[in-house]
Amino acid sequence: MADYIVVIPIPKFIIHENFNYCKIDFIRPWAIYQDNLFIKFPWLVNLAEEEPIEDITFSEGIIHIFEDGNSNNNLSKLISASTEIDGSMFFNYTLVSFRITDNEFIFENPTRESDERFFTSSISYIDSILDIIRVDYCRFDIPHTAIGCPGFIQEINKRGLFVYSITDERGRIIAREDENVIIVPGEGLELDGLQSDNVLKCLVEESYTPDLLGAKLQKLLRIFGTCITLPTDEIKILTAIFALDGLLTPSRAQSDEFKKAVAKLISDDAYSYSSELARFRDYYKNVRNSFVHHGLSYEELGRNRKKDLHYIQSLVVRLLYKLVEKRNEKFDSYWSNLIALL
Repeated sequence: MADYIVVIPIPKFIIHENFNYCKIDFIRPWAIYQDNLFIKFPWLVNLAEEEPIEDITFSEGIIHIFEDGNSNNNLSKLISASTEIDGSMFFNYTLVSFRITDNEFIFENPTRESDERFFTSSISYIDSILDIIRVDYCRFDIPHTAIGCPGFIQEINKRGLFVYSITDERGRIIAREDENVIIVPGEGLELDGLQSDNVLKCLVEESYTPDLLGAKLQKLLRIFGTCITLPTDEIKILTAIFALDGLLTPSRAQSDEFKKAVAKLISDDAYSYSSELARFRDYYKNVRNSFVHHGLSYEELGRNRKKDLHYIQSLVVRLLYKLVEKRNEKFDSYWSNLIALL
């Protein structure tokens, strides 16, 4: 069983102070910069003092990845680091660092399959952590604002992560091929702290069997984070509402049962239930159905797309907070109990 430290750069994610969140260290990028001087970046210096395998160059804050020459293993980027970085150009990259254990990943003789699985599991973990941050800190008054997707380095058009073994400190970067790049729109989000007691942390730190509501909520949280970085408001809205329908209701549920269930979950009394139900029905009919069944655009709808996006994003967040306390319930029991209240 191998134990690794994973280091991932997150473009467009600026923090004011280093902090640990959900067992991940977030390192502010300008912590390595002082007086416009070339300075040493500790983790990379440690690697550079070892015998390098391949070269990695840090130039003006851009990570250049070089192929290792093995066409059958182009996910494997065997690298070492230069000892100096121009810190003045590196300020756009917050770094996250965390441990990952993998009993199938063979560091000394990596394969394409093990690289891909190791890469995917690492990125998935940090994505889930960032989803919680998105829930708390996305500016719903500016719905298009988004946290940059972890691991995507826009200047070189690649997603990548840097790993080194805790035991021997040899390192490399694993990067996806260009055709698998995920383009990340958004303007970034500036943070000055996080709530350490966020109840949604359990959706990342705990495991749930497929028959539990918690498994559905984990997927809903991931889809919420994904929606934020989708290219258009229409796609964000449809993805969110399809996720609610598909994850929080069984396949046998009727459309109106779904609408009533959503309204019931976010309502505190009979009056608010009626109001929420009327609003969700209107949204479902005039936004969702207009897109899906009639192929209309927002210009043809005559609605405010930002308000509509804000509504569905807020609705997903409210449902996550409402249902997380029931995460260990069987999904079928959750649904039966909810329907009995309608």
